[in-house]
Amino acid sequence: MSYHTGTYRGIVIKHYIYARFNCPNSKKWAVNPFDLLFMVPGESPGSDWRYVMPANWDPVQNIAANGRVEFPTGPLALGVNETAKWVDAWIVQSKSGSAQTYYGSATSGAFGAAGKWIANVRHYNRGTFLPGPAVGIALVYVKDGNNNEYLWWSEDPIELK
Repeated sequence: MSYHTGTYRGIVIKHYIYARFNCPNSKKWAVNPFDLLFMVPGESPGSDWRYVMPANWDPVQNIAANGRVEFPTGPLALGVNETAKWVDAWIVQSKSGSAQTYYGSATSGAFGAAGKWIANVRHYNRGTFLPGPAVGIALVYVKDGNNNEYLWWSEDPIELK
């Protein structure tokens, strides 16, 4: 997996990509990377949605009897000196109009299984999910020695069952 490292307001962010970063000068962000945390395709004219790296969400997320995903999960590959501290995860579904945000930390067991993350504390939910496609967005805070880093992913679609 390749990534582009950028700095935004003093914060190091690793932007995972599956193709070359769409920017004339590869050492700079084409857009503010935080825009992608809140956008949907076509709503951010300065961004190219196709360059967001998917596959850091498990492709199928399970809907509990209460209509919520309990809890979002995905694979996590860290570097040798990297330690994950917390994860924020969002799931949105246009079919149901539902949205949920989740959180997990090292102390809540979010990184207890090797090579996995789980956002195991629900922050906010609106509506109930229906089986079908949804969008998953995740942000992980990582310490690399004395450096603070943020890894983020978006996957469209993830399948809710």
